[in-house]
Amino acid sequence: MASISGQSTANIDQVDGFFTTQGSGAFPNAVLSSTGTQIAYVGSFKYNNTLSIDFTRSPVAPYTFVSMAGSAAYAQVMGVRDDGTLWVYATTGSWINQMITPGGSLNQWFQYGTDTDWEQVENAQNGWGFIKNGEYWYVGYGPFGLRGDGSTTTIGAPVMCNNSFTWTKLAFGSTHGALLSSTGEVYTTGQNNDYGTGLGVNTGTTTTWTRESSSLTSVSDISCAYRTLKIIVAGNVYTTGANNFLNSGPLVGGGAINGPLLSYNGGDIDKIFAGRDFTVGFTSSGAVRHAGQGFGKRLDNISTNLTGQTGQANEQFTLLTAAGNGWTHFAPSNVTSSTSVCQMAIQNGEAYASTDALSSMWDTPVVSKYGRVGTSTNVVLVFADWNSTSGANMGLSIS
Repeated sequence: MASISGQSTANIDQVDGFFTTQGSGAFPNAVLSSTGTQIAYVGSFKYNNTLSIDFTRSPVAPYTFVSMAGSAAYAQVMGVRDDGTLWVYATTGSWINQMITPGGSLNQWFQYGTDTDWEQVENAQNGWGFIKNGEYWYVGYGPFGLRGDGSTTTIGAPVMCNNSFTWTKLAFGSTHGALLSSTGEVYTTGQNNDYGTGLGVNTGTTTTWTRESSSLTSVSDISCAYRTLKIIVAGNVYTTGANNFLNSGPLVGGGAINGPLLSYNGGDIDKIFAGRDFTVGFTSSGAVRHAGQGFGKRLDNISTNLTGQTGQANEQFTLLTAAGNGWTHFAPSNVTSSTSVCQMAIQNGEAYASTDALSSMWDTPVVSKYGRVGTSTNVVLVFADWNSTSGANMGLSIS
């Protein structure tokens, strides 16, 4: 029988730093409350509560990750540590086959290369993007145009695809992406469905990074979801693309938005997080504004959709007073279907999660509402991804 650290695989839970859902299936609070530990949950949940593979809890100490992303479809996680190194946990080599070191490093964390200037990692449907020393890098499927360098060739290891500007943030939908420059401008590439790239077209694929058609300036934040892009300027929201559940703001109507157009003008949103059917905005105090679908998405655990126009009781981007303040991070899953989803969030250093699948995993078992994960008050980062076949891939980092 195979063994790890002297233990047979039948006793895998006895291996230090290795945890699975064998036994009660509850979160190990001793691990989740420890400091100097990053924990990634690498695995897939199916909606019928059947594990397709083990849901592995893999601590990495003493580093904190400053950027993380997970692929539910391929059960892969990548993270940038606070020392600028890039780390990978993969159960398959799909799309990143050349990153896997000789001899095989599947099913364990490994460092990719030796560079210490990685800044951000994001996942798309079949690929990964990075900001590295202000440059844009990409690995994965090419035909969606996410390389943005004019090529649609699939690549198995990260390559530098654009250094025209100093890039400060990357956002991906499933098959399109956006980059924010240090000068406050937004460039997009990828599939143009529903005007999601903001380039005035809703068919075909853009293969080079192109400035969005409204030529916005002083942009402070961006977020992409399925066929949509949200942009923050002076606390206001600009939207282009799909508008499922009227999640873009009270100033625009239904249907796909040929933008970016001003969709919310409250002037108080610092951070924006786009989901497929909803959008979350955080103010400077960490208060929450919400637009679109409510069930399982609203951080106040109320199910009512917020889809009204200006002046209506259920107006989009209504302030969720019951959610309180102190919210710092939100991670919606990057899904192409609303069949089932998962989200994670941080409030005052505590992690919360909502998922339609296997809700009994949370320490506060709930169904389609947010329950607290673990006992730590030092959570600094969360990520979530959902695939309709594989299920959820979620994780967090504790400082």
